[in-house]
Amino acid sequence: MSVKKNTSRKKQENIKLPEITEDSRVEIVARSSINFASYNPRRMGDFAKTLLHKSLDEFGMVDFPIMNESTGVLVQGHQRLTVLDEKYGYPENDYSFKCIIINVDERTEKKLNIALNNNNMQGEYIEDLLRDMLVELDDGADDIASTGFTTEEIKQIIDQSSEKSTTTETDSAGGSDLLTHIMLEVTLDEKRDIVDFFKQATNKSNYTRREMGRLFHGIVTQKNGQE
Repeated sequence: MSVKKNTSRKKQENIKLPEITEDSRVEIVARSSINFASYNPRRMGDFAKTLLHKSLDEFGMVDFPIMNESTGVLVQGHQRLTVLDEKYGYPENDYSFKCIIINVDERTEKKLNIALNNNNMQGEYIEDLLRDMLVELDDGADDIASTGFTTEEIKQIIDQSSEKSTTTETDSAGGSDLLTHIMLEVTLDEKRDIVDFFKQATNKSNYTRREMGRLFHGIVTQKNGQE
């Protein structure tokens, strides 16, 4: 009995995009060919520049700046180019980079400038997931300042998220979770040591908070039994 193979394929439809996107292209351009938008409503302080410096050093410009070809004005990327101007000594020294080129009128250019910089359209962090990622990445071996968070901010995110999760689990489990009493007492360095120990012991790179609690409970129980 022969089995007939299903060779049918799902129909794919081409997405109809606005002309701005359809007509855009990526080119290598010289810094001297682009003008900053005098109206750009975003500014950056020295501290934010320092963090952006570290991010650009590690990742480069994976998110390309955008220039309006009809005006020669930069639509998005002012802060990154400001940092690179300082790094390469512009305008005494010119430099080149990949840039997205669009061609729109000035009104559309200004609306796009606001839209691309508007925090209302950038979502928000899910605290527990962010905490787990930072705990995993901040293992003492790598500098994660390129994420844009300072050491103190990372500590606050981890501590605050742990406290919130602990309160929730205490209410639902009647305080039976040992991690309820532990995670608020240990230091950030000790938390990192615990995560590092779990990684080495089980070859697993990420843990939920409850998994960490069970593993830690086993360690504590075994230690108390030996005393």
